[in-house]
Amino acid sequence: NMKDRQKDLEKIKSVVETVCVENHHKVLIPVFALDRAQNILTCLYDLFGRDSSFNIPILLDSPLTIKITELYSTLLDGEELAKFEEVMNWKNLKFIKEYEESQTWQSKKEPAIICSASGFMQAGRSRIWAKTLLPDSKNHILFVGFSSEDSLAGKIKNSKNQKTISIDGKPIPNRCGITSLLSFSSHMQKEGLLKYNSEIDCEKICLVHGEFQDKCKFGKELQEEVSKKNHSSKIVIVNSSTEVLL
Repeated sequence: NMKDRQKDLEKIKSVVETVCVENHHKVLIPVFALDRAQNILTCLYDLFGRDSSFNIPILLDSPLTIKITELYSTLLDGEELAKFEEVMNWKNLKFIKEYEESQTWQSKKEPAIICSASGFMQAGRSRIWAKTLLPDSKNHILFVGFSSEDSLAGKIKNSKNQKTISIDGKPIPNRCGITSLLSFSSHMQKEGLLKYNSEIDCEKICLVHGEFQDKCKFGKELQEEVSKKNHSSKIVIVNSSTEVLL
């Protein structure tokens, strides 16, 4: 929905201008390594890239995301490639590959926008950044998609009345600003998921993301659809202790 997207872009602009430009603090955007990260970088460029006075560093802090982003230039062509190269050559954009460099940025007092995986903040540097940014009310986390309730991202989103959030067994003061945007979520809806997955004929289909009870319910429906199509795929409901042999 273009109207919702425009509202979300206005929110991004407002958060960045308040947190980074006026208050000299940091904005974390937890992203998925494929598509969401590249989409958000392009949106940031469209909002600020042609403003010569805008000097806030944009940190792409995720080795996997950087590798995927670098592949884009080999897959795009024409106008899309030209636009992508324009974004990649933006003077504000910095690729943070080494963890030591990420730590250096975490300890700096200067403003920055950090795009970091994973989007659910279950692993990766976005989870580490959360520990750094949550205690300061002038920092901000900008969520740009769905987060399951049991993920760290989901817990932070739903934690308005909590004084602390537990990360890796440690209580972290819960003070930073939170904004959730909805127009960037690209999850396929239920009927689409049933149709797409039931047409795959393989040994196992593992359901990973989502609430456990919802996965169980969906898994049962998917197994029925698979059987109707005379396929032999076995539906496996995954939880944190499941080991899948490939």
